[in-house]
Amino acid sequence: MRYMIKRGATTSEIAVDLFISENSARKYKKIEEGQSILIFFKKILSDNNAVSLSGIPSHINDHGIVRSLSSIPVERNSLANIDCRKNYCWMIACISDDRIIFVDETGINLHINLDFGYSPSGLTPRISVPDDKGINIYYCRVLSAHETIRRHGIRSY
Repeated sequence: MRYMIKRGATTSEIAVDLFISENSARKYKKIEEGQSILIFFKKILSDNNAVSLSGIPSHINDHGIVRSLSSIPVERNSLANIDCRKNYCWMIACISDDRIIFVDETGINLHINLDFGYSPSGLTPRISVPDDKGINIYYCRVLSAHETIRRHGIRSY
């Protein structure tokens, strides 16, 4: 994906090539572009060592970086997970419907909230947070192709 972004591929080209939705491709592209901004930010700070602690915000604003942050889990965005999902879908497509049982697990994370941080204008800044921090509510349902086999809900701390 990094190579495709560097060569200027559109989100629809990335989505078709990786067999993901265009919306997901747009999100992953924003995250990759955000990583290059972090490298740019480190370069700014290393080149200009004369900046005082109180002068950092004005120096950052001069380069078009604004403060605003939201949280996303780390694992969902790794390229290894994207490839793993793609391979799994190809494998499942070869199995007949009567031999498949679906396990649907839904989690509600009560610990994720919006925060603030710096990012360039037009990009939503993100922070990586651990998945096991706080209260989660899980709902699990087991389905066959024809009926619901079992359902269960738990609350974890």
